Amino acid sequence: MEWVNTQKSKNKIVLGINIHIILLKKSEGTTANDLVQVLAETITKLHQDNPQLSFIFLPHDRRKINGVNDDILSKKVMKNIPSEVALFCFKIPFPCLAREIKAIVKHISKFLQFFF
Repeated sequence: MEWVNTQKSKNKIVLGINIHIILLKKSEGTTANDLVQVLAETITKLHQDNPQLSFIFLPHDRRKINGVNDDILSKKVMKNIPSEVALFCFKIPFPCLAREIKAIVKHISKFLQFFF
């Protein structure tokens, strides 16, 4: 929550990101690496178009599909974002409780869910 408040004090728009790994198995032909690449490119483009954006990753699902879960994907996406954009990204500690996610979501500007 402290990171969100710091970003907001800098007049940043905080976007929450939730990656649904469970849906990866429903996207025939899409790999975890495909997902990471698309998300990293999307976040980079969004930030380039609007430098006021900051991004908070909200991994919450422990289930693994092909060896990855929400947390692993979030870490991989953050590693694939250019350093100048990664400065405006944060991943909450994992695992976390649903009530912790709900408390954070109340304070962010927008919430994005990625379904593939």
